[in-house]
Amino acid sequence: MAIINELMIVTGQMLAFAINALLHALIHDTEVWRTMLASRPLPPPHFRHGEPVRIPA
Repeated sequence: MAIINELMIVTGQMLAFAINALLHALIHDTEVWRTMLASRPLPPPHFRHGEPVRIPA
C-alpha cells in the first residue's frame, strides 16, 4: 500500500513538472508558475459539484 501511495505522489510531481514545461514552451514566460497557480481553483473536468462521476461497471 505504501508503494502505491509513493508512486502516486511521484507521478503527480512528474505530471506537474511536465505541464509546467509545456506551459513554459507555449507561453514563453519566465513566471509560468503564476499560470499554474491561477488554474488551481478550477475543478477537474471529471468532477461535478465536488462529487466524482460514477462509472458503471
